[in-house]
Amino acid sequence: MGWKKAVGIPVVFLVVLAGAVFIFISTYDYANLKPVLEEQVAVATGRTLTIAGPVRLRLGLTPSLVVDDVGFENAAWGSRPELVSLKKLQVKVALLPLLSRNIVVREFILIEPDILLETDKQGQGNWVFSARKKETAPDKKGGAGPGIRLENVRIKNGRVTYLDGRTGKTYTLLLDDMTIAPAPQDRLALDLNGSYNRNAFSVNGTVAGLDALLARAEPWPLDLTVTAAGSTIKAAGTMALAEKGLELDLAVSLDSPSLGRLAGLAGIKGIPDVGPVALSAGLGGNPAGSLAITGLEVRLGESDLKGSASVALGGPRPRLTADLTSNRLDLRPLQPAEEKAEVAATEKEKKVFPDTPLKLAGLKAADLTAIVKIGRLVLRRAMVDDLSVRIILKDGRLKLDPMTAKIAGGSMTGRLALREQGNKAVLAAAFKIEKLDLDRLLKEIGAREMVAGKLDIEADLAGSGGSVAALMASLDGRTRLVMGKGRINNKQLGRIGVDLAGSLTRMINPLAEKSDYTEANCFVSGFAVKNGLARSTALLLDTPRMSVIGDGRINLKTEGLSLALKPLPKKGVAGFNLNLAELARSFKLGGTLARPALVIDPGQTALAIGKAAGGIALFGPVGIAAVLAGKDETDENPCLTALAKVEKGAAAKPGDRDKGAIKNSGAPLDGDAGEIGGTLEKLFGR
Repeated sequence: MGWKKAVGIPVVFLVVLAGAVFIFISTYDYANLKPVLEEQVAVATGRTLTIAGPVRLRLGLTPSLVVDDVGFENAAWGSRPELVSLKKLQVKVALLPLLSRNIVVREFILIEPDILLETDKQGQGNWVFSARKKETAPDKKGGAGPGIRLENVRIKNGRVTYLDGRTGKTYTLLLDDMTIAPAPQDRLALDLNGSYNRNAFSVNGTVAGLDALLARAEPWPLDLTVTAAGSTIKAAGTMALAEKGLELDLAVSLDSPSLGRLAGLAGIKGIPDVGPVALSAGLGGNPAGSLAITGLEVRLGESDLKGSASVALGGPRPRLTADLTSNRLDLRPLQPAEEKAEVAATEKEKKVFPDTPLKLAGLKAADLTAIVKIGRLVLRRAMVDDLSVRIILKDGRLKLDPMTAKIAGGSMTGRLALREQGNKAVLAAAFKIEKLDLDRLLKEIGAREMVAGKLDIEADLAGSGGSVAALMASLDGRTRLVMGKGRINNKQLGRIGVDLAGSLTRMINPLAEKSDYTEANCFVSGFAVKNGLARSTALLLDTPRMSVIGDGRINLKTEGLSLALKPLPKKGVAGFNLNLAELARSFKLGGTLARPALVIDPGQTALAIGKAAGGIALFGPVGIAAVLAGKDETDENPCLTALAKVEKGAAAKPGDRDKGAIKNSGAPLDGDAGEIGGTLEKLFGR
């Protein structure tokens, strides 16, 4: 056999074979594929595939079947008839497998698909299928229909909508281009580019193969990376379809230069830029039921957070449980901007306690049980160290109990309960602070250096109202404030803006012109509060040259002040002659917390000689003034000693009233002697 004949026989065979294939694909009635495809889909999913348009053939090296107007049935309870509808379906098939009646789909292209993923009110997804127990329909010759194998899937100009049946919220993303192709280990490689809320994003990685997706017997592996708004989100692990939605077992991470930009991608506005964000955690459970977050680690700007949490979504509201720790948590970027100063025309109406309605709806948004420990909590006007608090929020009732912390060098213990009643907040709070550094506190809240000293503060208060002002107007309880040795800044005291600032300086320190500071031996303040009226039970300041005794009240409804101050100059101050006639006059501190005013009370009507304040004698042989005059110089707090001695002496006399009232003394409502309104505004956040 010659070489020409040897070569010619295979060539003829290939030509004949090509002709046979061409004749087959040219004469095959592709409309026969409709029932085959529809039956295959129905058996696999239990849903109906509808092919309304014709099935056409496009010849080429890889022939293509083109189908117009295709729909895939939605769940019976769905919001529309079709889960998927698409303008055009193009299927590129391999030639040779057609001869053995097998269809190998090289590329499956969906053009302008509209995909709706939704859940019902119980959280079940419309992607949960139930296969039909039905044999494949025979063809006209009695044999089985052709086998089908899918290799690559591509989506062009698609739309995916997610409708949450519980909340009614809808989320839509656009798919510019998406390709799914075979990958090692029977997986599929995913390459997607799209946009959400007009923000571009991309997804790359691998997911489970088609056989695993249809079988649903085992969890599907996935390893995906999402990039959007300059951020990178990674998720690796498994997910599976359960009767009530997805079951997740994932390791997730986030690396973002800006939390605000990332939140904007999800349509969330108003998130401030706090700097770079890094997050990693394990995520497990069912998004429609209960999710567990383990190994949580967050870096947010200069803040950090670690711990674990779980979220249960099956009840009337989400239930969260968390155990969180932080070395440093800076909330300044997350706090609302401070209000601008009021214009001069309204300055006279200014008050310390804001009357802005309290926003209480968040109390019923979720239930929460959490243990939170923070090494340093940074606020705009304060720093809190070693904060430890147990938080319980249930049925709209919030409890912080127990709560411990260190504030301005002092140690604090306390508890708080808050709930909504109608449009009002019902609040009960009790706390105790020991050895708070007042100078440090004033610096942290941005107030002038006015008073330095270590304070002990106790408060037990309760009230209700729709704003801070309304809460203060309804307060009941007691407060107590005690300071040992300290000092008062004479220069700052001269800037308090009241009529007799100079006389007040001379009242507490006749030698003020020779010193920048007035030394204080002690200070005690106590108020009993009833229905927003704070009545003094003790008000006493002692310096080396003066003692000042006070009595009166503060109306928290109007913020009005009505306090009497009686200076008692001490005799025998070496090298200085006191004008006792001037300094022995009584004063009245009136006005408001925002605008205090000090005036002389020439008739001493506000503080009568021999009057008792809260059952404690101010003057006379057993009064506070007499005890202070003969105090022991080594006493750490002569004010407390004087109060205790006078109380003991008063208790022995049958005519004295309110015996033991000193036990309810103390008040954080007394601002420092200068810029009272401004300092209190900073403390209350206006």
